[in-house]
Amino acid sequence: MNYDTIPFHEILFQLGITGWTLKKLPNNEEEFLAYFEIAIPHSDGVGIQYSNDSSKFGVTWDQIVAKKEELETAYTNNKYQRDRLNGISGSFGILHGTGSKYPEVGEQLDMLFHELETTGSLSISGSWFNTIKAVKDANPK
Repeated sequence: MNYDTIPFHEILFQLGITGWTLKKLPNNEEEFLAYFEIAIPHSDGVGIQYSNDSSKFGVTWDQIVAKKEELETAYTNNKYQRDRLNGISGSFGILHGTGSKYPEVGEQLDMLFHELETTGSLSISGSWFNTIKAVKDANPK
């Protein structure tokens, strides 16, 4: 199983599982059962101990796989948002050499200020609107 997009710890966090340790990242149910341990109260009531008793895990391999798929789908569906922030290609990137991403907030405020100072109003022909539109056009939903 590949954890490049969604790390294993994030999957467990999203499932509400805390206090665990792993000997190695699991690729299947057999490895999960062999490598995963959960923190439980120590038998003497002081501190914790780690258990590999799967009945105490609070999560199954099938739940982990399902949550990973859910998180990967959400990640894929939000690609346009990452592209708008991180940049790909497009008119703004070509003009400014940054990839087609939103300009920094300060730069956007500067565009708005200069348009208001010059024309007295904001319009769809202004530099801010055209810059933001170029990014949105280059990265459609």
